[in-house]
Amino acid sequence: MLTVSLGALLATTAGCADSEPTPSDVASDWVHAFTEFDRTALADLSCGELRADIKDDDYWREIRDSSSDRIVDIDVKEEKVDGDHAMVTVSVVTESNDSHDPSDRETNTDDLTLVRDLDGHWKACEEEDDHR
Repeated sequence: MLTVSLGALLATTAGCADSEPTPSDVASDWVHAFTEFDRTALADLSCGELRADIKDDDYWREIRDSSSDRIVDIDVKEEKVDGDHAMVTVSVVTESNDSHDPSDRETNTDDLTLVRDLDGHWKACEEEDDHR
C-alpha cells in the first residue's frame, strides 16, 4: 500500500518563496507521516482520493494491521516539476519488525505524484487525481 502513493515530492520551483516546502520536502514529510501512522499529517499533505482513503477508518485500520515492516531509510531520488504537477521518485528501505539483520532489508522505489493546490502548497495525490 505504501508503494501506491510514493512518488512526487522533489524540486525547487520557480516563483515559490524560499520558505515554501518543495515537492521533495513534501514527499519526504508524507513518507515519514505514513511510517508514523500520523493520519492528521497525511491528510494535510494529501488531496483527492488519497486524502479520502486516509480519512477512511476501515481503510486505515487495514493498512495499520497489514504493516509488518518498519522503515529504515528514505531517499528522495528525483524530482520532476511541470507547472502545478510534480513527480518525486522515493526509495524506501524496510526491514521486518522481527529482524534487525541488514541482509533482510528490502528496497522499494516508487513515484509519488504531487499537485500544487490553489494556495500554492504541494499535496500528494493519486496519479489520476487532480483535485485541489
